[in-house]
Amino acid sequence: MKRFKYYKPLIGAIILAGVMIMMALRISDIANAIDAVVTAFVPLIVGACIAFVLDILVVRYERWLWPKSKTGWKNKIRRPLSLILSFVTISAIVYFIARMAIPQLIHSMSIIVASSPQLYTDFQSWMQHLTETIPMASNQTLMDTLSGESVVKYTREWGTKGGTYLVNAMGTALSWTLNIGLGLIFAIYMLLDKERLMMQGKRILRAYASDEWVNRVSYVTRVAVQTFSNFFVGQFIDALI
Repeated sequence: MKRFKYYKPLIGAIILAGVMIMMALRISDIANAIDAVVTAFVPLIVGACIAFVLDILVVRYERWLWPKSKTGWKNKIRRPLSLILSFVTISAIVYFIARMAIPQLIHSMSIIVASSPQLYTDFQSWMQHLTETIPMASNQTLMDTLSGESVVKYTREWGTKGGTYLVNAMGTALSWTLNIGLGLIFAIYMLLDKERLMMQGKRILRAYASDEWVNRVSYVTRVAVQTFSNFFVGQFIDALI
């Protein structure tokens, strides 16, 4: 028994080294497993983020909609009505932002596209002046690369590869659309039953941790949520001003 206590640190080090060697040998399988788990939890994470943002508005609407009513139909429809009003508010904000930003973006892109030929001509003239002024810069390979035929060739090559990039981009966009849709469903469920979910979370924590540790976690979580909520509200008001 005494010998085991003497060799216990050495045995632990050998086991840890063996585990690390196995992880290094199977690092690709471990990475794939972690990626699969993260991918499976993406809708839930997105839903939690959406629920956090919506809850900032839901709490404020609940303070305005019959705050003294504790029973009856007013109390039953307060949370769903606050949730609907929050969706309408965020949709209106997104609409007005897009209405202001998209025309400016289209106008800027049209200016860039219209001025591209002149910019290329000016660039060629500048390169010609540079080669005449500095003989060392008159590299034939460089001039061939910057010629119009080379630019057309590179454009065709990128156009050929663009189909693959477009398909990958569409797949990524479809995946994120699905994740956001599922996350929205999770967010609605979280907001409608947030008190019960919080109570169940505290029960799980109390089952595996002391009451003091649970109270600390609850306090830190409550302060963090309040701080971030006030920060988002302050930033939004500042942006409006």
